[in-house]
Amino acid sequence: MSFVGKVVVVTGASRGIGRSVSKILLARGVSVIGVARSAEKLLEVQNETKDYVGKFISCTADLTQSADIDAVHAAVTSSGLSLIGLVNNAGVIEPLAKLADIKIADLQKHLDVNVTAVRCIGGLEAGVVATDMQEQIREQGKGAMVAGELAKFVNLHTSGGLLAPERPAQVIAALALEADPKLSGGFFSWDSAEVAQYSF
Repeated sequence: MSFVGKVVVVTGASRGIGRSVSKILLARGVSVIGVARSAEKLLEVQNETKDYVGKFISCTADLTQSADIDAVHAAVTSSGLSLIGLVNNAGVIEPLAKLADIKIADLQKHLDVNVTAVRCIGGLEAGVVATDMQEQIREQGKGAMVAGELAKFVNLHTSGGLLAPERPAQVIAALALEADPKLSGGFFSWDSAEVAQYSF
């Protein structure tokens, strides 16, 4: 299947799973509009993938801001490419604190990124992945998390139990390109039988 003239929007494209999904799509010849808050990190992805078949188009945006969401729409339109998929991957862990200690404004921003900006039905659970968020949990979790829960994350790290971002990213990228419409509205683990055919 040729993906010439096609584009997928990937939010959270500058790090972790989003970065891996973008690279997989680009290697398959799909162009990617990579959305993230950090222009510097997006430029890194663009430089790393300049020789890939697909083209990486950076779009610096904060998905809690309506003007920035409009900028994503504008990037799709101005690309001149046919939009074939959206990978809603953006997410934040901040503020990492006990609920009683979180300011309302900080909680609202957390919800705006992790819930409101997603705007999709269904999803894919990626597992516990070796990303910057995991590092942040290990560094800042003491006192903010229940000790037993923090210990689970620390133990996964020290035992080598965290997934490489590329593992769930392969399934996510394949679903963005070839998902069976019957999966729409479902919620699956990246390694569940329902999506096993999308692992490549």
